[in-house]
Amino acid sequence: MVSNEFPNVPFTIIRTRFQEAPKTIVYDNACNLHDYALNRDPFHFKNSSFLVDRLHWRDHTGCSGVYNNSLYPEMDELNTQVAEQRNSALQRTKSALSYMNQTNFMRHCQFYLWYRNKKIIDTLST
Repeated sequence: MVSNEFPNVPFTIIRTRFQEAPKTIVYDNACNLHDYALNRDPFHFKNSSFLVDRLHWRDHTGCSGVYNNSLYPEMDELNTQVAEQRNSALQRTKSALSYMNQTNFMRHCQFYLWYRNKKIIDTLST
C-alpha cells in the first residue's frame, strides 16, 4: 500500500480479486471503506458487512456501533488482528529483505508467510 488508510486500496483489491464480495470485511478503517464501496459499486457490496478490527475500534469514537466487531458473538473466535500480527512478524525480516532484489524479496516473503501459516495450521491440527 502506498498510503495509509485510504479506502481505494482495499476497495480495488476486493473489487478486482473477488467475483463476489466477501460476506464480512474486517478492516481497520471499515467505516470509511463501507461508504467508499457503496458509493462506487453498491451492487457488488450489497451483501457485505463491514467491521472494524478490535485493535483499531477504540480510535473510532465518531463511528456507528454497527462497525464494532465485538458486538457480534459469531466474531468472537475470529482473530481480527492477523494482518497486524503478520506485518509485525515481517518487520523482523526487514534488514535481510532490504538487500534482496525484487524477485528474491517476493520469494522470501511468500516462503516466510507460508511457513508462518503452516506452523499455525499444524498447531490447530494437533
